[in-house]
Amino acid sequence: MKYLYLVLILCESTSPDALATLARAERARRLAIRTAERPAQVYTNADLVSHRSTSTSSPVSPGKKPRPRRASSRDLVAEERHWRKEKIAHERDLARIDARISRLRTRLSTSSLPGSRGLSPRDRAQRALLEEALDALLADRARLHSRFLERARKGGAFPGWLR
Repeated sequence: MKYLYLVLILCESTSPDALATLARAERARRLAIRTAERPAQVYTNADLVSHRSTSTSSPVSPGKKPRPRRASSRDLVAEERHWRKEKIAHERDLARIDARISRLRTRLSTSSLPGSRGLSPRDRAQRALLEEALDALLADRARLHSRFLERARKGGAFPGWLR
């Protein structure tokens, strides 16, 4: 987006010939960068498997035997299924809290409870209680969500499972 503004400013402040010269110079610069860089290395799953079988897990200090590599005992499909179910239950809990928050906001915005001016002390106290309850629900919602994410992280759930 910055480059677009730069080009627009240059278009307004320079002649068409100068702009064409600038475009040629930019095209040449990009071509030089493209040809100077070596092509990117692409790794496939086969490369990873062959590399894993030929390399050791870590450098070994003298006098210590390397620990044998053990196969992963994690069942990723079952774990993903578990965390997706947990996510659905978590979203259900959040939806309940969101509904309560919505009801409280509606009660606070009704015409029977206008701003603090012109309210009786009883109405002001009721409004203050509703505002406190709303703040508590918002804090509970944030706390519930952060605890779920932390529990999932500690449980080994991949972030993509929780999206």
